[in-house]
Amino acid sequence: MNRHSLSRLLGAGLIVLASCGPAGAADEAQRLGVASCASSTCHGRVSPANNSYAQLNEYFLWSKYDRHAQAYRTLEGDWSKRIAANMGIADAARAPECLVCHSDYVPEAQRGPRFQLRDGVGCEACHGSASGYIDAHYGPDASHAENIALGLTPSENPRVQAQICQSCHVGDKQRLVTHEIMAAGHPRLRFELDTWLTNMPVHHSEDADYAQRKGITNGADRWAAGIAAAAVDYMDMLQAHLDGHSLTPELGLFDCHACHRPMDTTVRRTSGEKWLTPAGSIRPNDYAIRTLAVVAGLRDAALADRISQQNRTLHRSTSQSVARFKNRSADLRDTLTRAQAVVASRPLSASERAAVRRALLQTASEGYFRDYADAEQLFLALQALAAVSEADRAGQYDRLFGLLTNEQNFKPSRVAAEAGSLLR
Repeated sequence: MNRHSLSRLLGAGLIVLASCGPAGAADEAQRLGVASCASSTCHGRVSPANNSYAQLNEYFLWSKYDRHAQAYRTLEGDWSKRIAANMGIADAARAPECLVCHSDYVPEAQRGPRFQLRDGVGCEACHGSASGYIDAHYGPDASHAENIALGLTPSENPRVQAQICQSCHVGDKQRLVTHEIMAAGHPRLRFELDTWLTNMPVHHSEDADYAQRKGITNGADRWAAGIAAAAVDYMDMLQAHLDGHSLTPELGLFDCHACHRPMDTTVRRTSGEKWLTPAGSIRPNDYAIRTLAVVAGLRDAALADRISQQNRTLHRSTSQSVARFKNRSADLRDTLTRAQAVVASRPLSASERAAVRRALLQTASEGYFRDYADAEQLFLALQALAAVSEADRAGQYDRLFGLLTNEQNFKPSRVAAEAGSLLR
C-alpha cells in the first residue's frame, strides 16, 4: 500500500481541525499576512520558477491545495456551527478556543494592515512573523542563517516541525481540544508528524541546493522526532490543563478508548495492566511515551528502563490524587527530555530502524497495543520506518491497515496476531 493511500485514516482527523497553528504567537514581530507573499514576483506564480532556489509558487499551492488555507472557513460550516451550538458558543469563527488553531491567532498588536484571520493558517503561522526578514530574505547575498536571525522559523528542523504542527494536532500548554469540545462533535485528534507532512501538498523541492542550505531529514528520523516531542509535550499538557478543582479531570488528556468502546466488548487485560490500575480507570494517553522508550533504549537501555518504570508509576497515580499524578508527570518529563536529546543526537541507522520495527511488533504481539489509537500509531510508525528501507516494503502492512478500517469493530487480538505474523 502506498503511503498516499492513507487518506481515509488521515481525513477522519482533519475534518474540523485542519491547522498546524501559530509557530511564533509569543514574539513581538508583525504578521504581514499572506497577501504580502502572494504576488507573482514573490511566491504567487502558478508554475515553479526555473532560475530560483525557491519554487516561487508556494502561495498558489497553499491557497489551492492545502487544507490550512481553508482552516478558518471550516469554522463557518454546518459541522462547526453544530459543535459551537452544543457548547453554547454563538459563533465558532469568533471564539478564541476555535481560532487558536483554525487561524493564525496572534494578538491584535502583532497584526499588520494586510493580516486577516480569514486567511486561515497562512505562511507566517509556520514560517514566523515576516516583518523582520521580508525585505532581506530574497536578496542575492541572503543566507538561511541570517534569515533565521531575522525571525524566519527553521521549519526544516524536525523538532521545530513537531513543535509547530503538534501544537494544534496534538495540543500544547495553550491549546487543547478538550473533552467538552469532542463531546460537542469534534473528531478525535490523530496525528503522526512524518505521515501528515508526507501527505500534505509540498511547496518546496528537496534538491541539491535545498540540501546544501537546510539539510534533508528522512521519514524515520522525522517520525522519531515527532514521537519524542509528543511525549514531552504531553507531560506539559498534563501540567497546564489539570487544575485539580473539578470533580473530574480534563478527560481530553487521557486515552479515549479506555472508556469509549462498545459495552459488549470482550476485554482481556494484560497482567501488567491489572497490576497498574483497576479495570475502568482512566489511562494516560501514553503511546508516545512507550514508543520513545523503545527508540531511546537502542542507545541507552537504562534510560529506557527508567521511562518505563516512571510511566508505570504515572499510571498507578491516576487512582491516588491529582497532585501525585502531576508530580509523577513532572518527574517523567525530565526523563523524556533526556530521551529526546538521545534520539536527536544522530540519525537512526538502518540497524536501529530494523530494531525499532522488531521491538514495536514484539510489543504489539504481546497485546500491549490495546486499543484503536495505539494500533493506529503502530501502523503509522511501521509505515514511516518502511519508507526509508530498501528491504522493508510498506505493502506488507496492508493487512494491519485493514484492521483499522472500522473503529467500532476494532479487535486488539487481531492486531496482536498480525504483529506476530509480521515478526516471522
